[in-house]
This record gives sequence, C-alpha cells and structure tokens, in this order.
Amino acid sequence: MSSWKRDTAICFGVVLLMYALVGLVFGLVFGTLFDCVVDLTVKSVLFMLLVGLVTIGISCLAVSGKGSPGKDWVELDRGRNAGFFDRLDDMCARAGMATPPVYVVPVDFPNAFAWGKSPERCYIAVTEGALRMLSTEEVLAVLGHEISHIAHRDTLVKGIAGYCTKALTVSTMVVMVLSVMFFGSVNAQSGKRSGGGAAGPAILILMVLALFLLLFAGILALTIPGACLVTRFGVSRNREYLADAGSAEITGNPRALISALETMERGCADGTGRYSASDTMSWIVEPNSLRNRGIMVSLLSTHPSTENRVARLEKIAEMMESGTYKYDKRDRGIVL
Repeated sequence: MSSWKRDTAICFGVVLLMYALVGLVFGLVFGTLFDCVVDLTVKSVLFMLLVGLVTIGISCLAVSGKGSPGKDWVELDRGRNAGFFDRLDDMCARAGMATPPVYVVPVDFPNAFAWGKSPERCYIAVTEGALRMLSTEEVLAVLGHEISHIAHRDTLVKGIAGYCTKALTVSTMVVMVLSVMFFGSVNAQSGKRSGGGAAGPAILILMVLALFLLLFAGILALTIPGACLVTRFGVSRNREYLADAGSAEITGNPRALISALETMERGCADGTGRYSASDTMSWIVEPNSLRNRGIMVSLLSTHPSTENRVARLEKIAEMMESGTYKYDKRDRGIVL
C-alpha cells in the first residue's frame, strides 16, 4: 500500500474507532436508564459508525477541490520559458504525472507551495521573492519538492488529517459528557433500587463500569486533543522529508534543494515572510521559522527544521555520488 493511502486509512480507522466509542457510551448511558443496554448499545454503535463514515465522506469532499489561484497571481508563460518548461516536463514525467500550471505570487519573501489533491487537479505557486533570490537549478529543485507533494497526494493527506483532528476532539468531548451522564444515571439507579439498603451485584458492577468509563473519558479528554495535534503536525513534517527525497530523485540534484532551503529560510526569517497562519502547512519553508527551536516548538511545527532537512539531503547527495542510493517509489524512503 502506498504511503498516502496508508496514512489516510489510519486516520479514517481512528476516527471510526472514536465514533464507535461514543456510540458505546451512549448505549450504556441511556440503555441503563431504559433497561435496554445491549439492544441500544448495538444500535448506537452502528449508528455512530454510519455517522463516522458520513464525516469521512464530507472530509474527503471538503479537501478534494483544486482551489482557485489568487486574482493577482500570474501564470508562468510556457512560450516565453520554453527551456525551463522542457526540464519541468521531464521532471513531471519522471514523477508519473502531467505538468501542472505554475503561478507567480507577488510577494517578496522566497517560498513556494502546491495545491490540489490529485495530479489531475493541481497547480504550483512560487513567489516573486523565490524567483529573484534562487538560481534556475534551485527553483527547479523547489518545484521538484512540490511535484512530489502532488504526485503522492500529500495535500489530501494533510487535509484529511486536519479534519480527523477536529472530529476526534469533538468525539472526545462527547465521550466525556456521556460518561458523566452515565455515572450520574447509575448513581441514581443505585439509590432508587436499593431503597436505602445495600446495592445489588448488578448495580455494583454498573458503578464500577461507570467509574472506569469516567476515568477513561477523563484521560481521553486530557490527552487526545493534544495528541491529535502532535500527530497531525508529525504527519506534515514526515511528508516534507519525503517530498525532499522525491525532489532529489526527480531532479538528481539534492544539493540545489539544500541551497534553496537555506536561502528561503533566511528570506522568511528576516520579517518579510509574515503570512496567514492557516497557510503555514502549504509552504515549502515554514514562514518565520526559527533555527533554535525547543522540543515543544518542534513537536507543534508543521515543518522539520531546515538543519534536519539539510542533513537528510546531504546524506542522499553522498549516497547518490557513491552510487549506493536507491529510491523506493512506493514509500519514497531511502533504501540502502
């Protein structure tokens, strides 16, 4: 299974699991109140799985559009840049896709991004700052990175991961509320059935189950939202590493990407790279990225540090030069 399909399947599986958990707690809560625990629990789990599938469908539709280029963007003219597009066509052919439109974004800081969830509906945007500060080889290496994102549907994976993060956070909060309701209902049933005497074995078992669910829901509420964010950003960072390797493969020039990344980070760190935070995951270099980042900043960053990316590309360059580098087209990993 290709890496983008595997990552997407994992996201969907976790979302369905959380929705099933919501259905389970719902069935236990209201099944206890109306003396139909088993029947209601089965039906509520099945219903919530259906809701989860609908949510997944909506997330796929929501991130499946190509998106419209900005009104002030200018499409790079193929006729006036024939030599450049000849090389770009060759790179895209090596990636197994058609050449997408390339737009120039009128901003001063050097950066680039790809948009589109499949190779059939996509485009690449590069800033005026990047075209001004980078050499032709460096620009091609940057576009190779973006082509790799498109070919392996990284934008789709990142978009789905974002929607799954929101769905899991909401599901966790619902589980917490239902667990509190379940505990309250069991406690009320205990007082009603015991009539002031000792509670029966069934009530004691339900009380233990209610306490367990309440503790479990509390742990989920404390950990899942943060874990989702860390995982989502981890997926984003991993896709950046893989796209760097993809660029090295289709251009055969990892050192050009190394120098481009270093130039773009300097350009984005000098104050000219301010941009909407919602666009951070799209850029090849995170705007206003910091060189000396602590552990927490690194965990919550959408991109790896440039130092780490350069170190990996240096290793790829050395392996290419020694003839020991092999490219895994399925997972875009380094195979010795």
